[in-house]
Amino acid sequence: MKTDFKRINAAALSSIERILSHWLPGGKRNGHEYQAINPTRSDSKLGSFSINLNTGAWADFASDDKGGDLVALVAYLEGSKQSDAAKRLAEFLGMASEKTAPPKRATSAPKNAGSAITPPKANKAAWRALLPVPSDAPPPFSIHSKHGKPSIRWEYRNEAGQLLCLVYRFEPKNEGERKQFFPLTYCGDGTGAHAWRWQGLPDPRPLYRLDKLTANPGAPVVVCEGEKAADAAALLFPDAVCTTMLNGAQSPHKTNWQPLAGRVVWLWPDNDEAGRECMVKVAALVRDAGAASVEAFNLDSFARHPAGDIDVPEFGGLRPLPEKWDAADAVAEGCTTGHVAILMQSHELLQPVPAETSAHAAESKHPAPAVDAGGEQLPHFHCNEQGVWYFGRNDEGNNMPPLWVCSRLDITATTRDAKNESWGRLLEFDDLDGTHHAWAMPMELLSGDGNEYRRMLLSMGLQIAASGKARNLLTQYIQTAQVEQRARCVDRTGWHGNVFVMPDRTIGASDDERILFQSASATPGTFRQKGKPFTWQANVAALCAGNSRLVFAVSSAFAAPLLHVTGMESGGVHMRGDSSTGKTTALRAAASVWGGVEYLQRWRATDNGLEALAAQHSDCLLVLDELSQVDPKAAGEAAYMLANGSGKARANRNGGLRDPASWRILFLSSGEAGLSEHMAEAKKKPKAGQEIRLLDIPADAGAGFGMFEKLHQYANGATFSKAITEATGKHYGTAAQPYLARLVEHHDKVAEWIKKAQREFAHAHVDEGAGGQVHRAALRFALIGAAGELATKWQITGWQPGEAMQAAVTCYKAWLAQRGGAGNLEELNMLAQVRRFFEAHGEARFTDWDRTASNSDGHAPRTIQRAGYRKHNNAVDDEGKAIYLEDGKRATHTEYYVFPETFKQEVCAGFDYRVVCKLLDRLGCLMMEGNSYTRKERLPGGEGNVRCYRITHKLMEGGSDE
Repeated sequence: MKTDFKRINAAALSSIERILSHWLPGGKRNGHEYQAINPTRSDSKLGSFSINLNTGAWADFASDDKGGDLVALVAYLEGSKQSDAAKRLAEFLGMASEKTAPPKRATSAPKNAGSAITPPKANKAAWRALLPVPSDAPPPFSIHSKHGKPSIRWEYRNEAGQLLCLVYRFEPKNEGERKQFFPLTYCGDGTGAHAWRWQGLPDPRPLYRLDKLTANPGAPVVVCEGEKAADAAALLFPDAVCTTMLNGAQSPHKTNWQPLAGRVVWLWPDNDEAGRECMVKVAALVRDAGAASVEAFNLDSFARHPAGDIDVPEFGGLRPLPEKWDAADAVAEGCTTGHVAILMQSHELLQPVPAETSAHAAESKHPAPAVDAGGEQLPHFHCNEQGVWYFGRNDEGNNMPPLWVCSRLDITATTRDAKNESWGRLLEFDDLDGTHHAWAMPMELLSGDGNEYRRMLLSMGLQIAASGKARNLLTQYIQTAQVEQRARCVDRTGWHGNVFVMPDRTIGASDDERILFQSASATPGTFRQKGKPFTWQANVAALCAGNSRLVFAVSSAFAAPLLHVTGMESGGVHMRGDSSTGKTTALRAAASVWGGVEYLQRWRATDNGLEALAAQHSDCLLVLDELSQVDPKAAGEAAYMLANGSGKARANRNGGLRDPASWRILFLSSGEAGLSEHMAEAKKKPKAGQEIRLLDIPADAGAGFGMFEKLHQYANGATFSKAITEATGKHYGTAAQPYLARLVEHHDKVAEWIKKAQREFAHAHVDEGAGGQVHRAALRFALIGAAGELATKWQITGWQPGEAMQAAVTCYKAWLAQRGGAGNLEELNMLAQVRRFFEAHGEARFTDWDRTASNSDGHAPRTIQRAGYRKHNNAVDDEGKAIYLEDGKRATHTEYYVFPETFKQEVCAGFDYRVVCKLLDRLGCLMMEGNSYTRKERLPGGEGNVRCYRITHKLMEGGSDE
């Protein structure tokens, strides 16, 4: 009989590091060599004795001893024969105890078929497991005679942590082969012989990680199919105990499930029929063992590909899960504990386990199609995590394979308006980034070819099949869906009762029913979000602090929802200034409260476009950049329309009157010119009502940095503006919702608090004699300041208390200063126009009273387009005493006698002359005759007694009220 040195050396070479650490401990790896102390001689230093880790050849350069393999090395170290050394290696490696090669006649069997690791069947029943494994047992085998070195091995232990057995996994060597699993148990044969045997444990078999179950009595338990999946699940559920049964899905009934009594159990099936069937059986066995609850993971929840980093887990697009997909695949794809935590919060990850074994069909990727009484498949739609599927028949009446229509699209409610018209469907889905979308789609969009509604869905991220048949099926799916839940739809954002409606969500709960925003012209993504409220506060709001215009702009974003709460009228604020002063930066900061870059709109729009924008921003801030982009002829009407809160009356398709669009809005504007200057380009004069609806604030804060007063750590205004712009591009849309939630919560209390703040503002900063327009403007400034203070009180801005109101005061004073006073603007404009007429034409169109007869050359003075006469009188004070100048000359004052038609048509052009006369009379600038604004005066130059308007010197001196 011959020892198979070649096979033993090959096996030893595959475990060379283990062998060297056993026979030559304390050595060191150096590249492809292992250097050790030679125990056969007096050796104290590494370097002379080395073994080649690739070939097993060895040499001692100090003594010239050498060999070509590991059998020779063991024989050298132990001073034994090579046959004995081969036997020792084979025993160490758990290989053959036999010394002979198999007989030649057994040609059909493998060469190692006679190995002790595959004992004769007659002896198999004699070996019994020794449990637990004795402490003096030899090391378990490291290789298998047929399958070689395992890829991994798992240990099964009892409640006390003592070893019971091991399970080895061997990877396939050739294409088409399957991986192999073999349990290894330490056994005795009853005669005193002990050995490791490739056999399993007796029934009932222990659970994997039984010691962990005992050590964590309150932890939930995750049951997987296989040890590799259980190890992976342990990475995703660190607070749970992840286990499996010995021999996997083949025999769960042979496992002892009693340790799970009283435990919360979650089952993770493999994504195939066998896996689902196995877990249905396990569920029944675990229930019988007395588990507190049993649920299974909904694998459809994992169809969204994990993305993001460890700290900020995210989900990508949907994809079908491969067959046999399990927890190990989830970890390999990048799934983390953070992703699992998100799925657990969604309340969709766990689902009940059906008691009957046939129920697994409902969990399959393509559920069993509905059938009629005769067993024939009925055409129908089914929606799961992989998408919407259509089950139907072909033209021959035969069942077709399921047809994918689109990614998952849930129809969760049927909508209609207050008149029970404008019916629609609430469509909800996640895009490829995992962002949730909810769109109340009007059913009218399903008429025609449906391109409009599909365009909207595609723009929001829904994946739709490209075939024409699938597109038509999508229309059919939406139109025929049977939905029990009802919701009331509205066509504008903002307050509806005590709830606040946004395009993608409703904040607050209605007492009657759910309220949703529904519009065929809605712009997806206007109210986008990025970051967190605290990141917006730290990166955007913090930079605004110390800058009155920035704080005021952001506060105006919070003020918009308060118009309804306080009953105030709509209106706007316009920041006027030269280019590059930071106006657009302020608008971006304000817009970041509600949304991203798309939230910032432009004045360049048609009337219809502005109406649609206003309706979609009702009770929210509307941000409009660059007033110069709107036609000067239409600028005033546009400001009026936005502030009046309603659009034009229009006819519907049938010729009837369509309900005009309506809104409540606060809008923030910017431009290099103010409204009046812009309108002047078209030679149009703004009315006071137009300018009071759009308050004009100088953008320059006067600190030398344009709009800014405090640059924080930045070198100049340009870099500071750039920093704010970058911050608003990364953090936006997260401040509005917590603010609205607090408004809904304190809806009844906020109105009184705001009105109190407005009263205090007016008392402190508005003069008693101020006009009504100034009082109206002050209310808006106070509202914006109070809104900023509310957001600060609710810890949304992070500003110091009082900063928002102080910014409102600063902007109010700047507005008042550029306006020219606290009087009503229309009266100020009237007075300015009358003065301007006499300043421009006093000498050219008014003949001096005393020079009507002749001048120095004997000719009568000639006045072109005479408007009247002017008279210079000696000036006297209120007591009638003469007034003298510093040079001693007598002071004079001038009066004007204006012809009636000239006064009406030119002096008062654009105004009602009667209103102008009342103002001039009140200011002491017009001398009346009884109740008549005109007087009969004997004019020089042969004019005789004629009626005219007599304007006193007080006009040019400012009037008696000033």
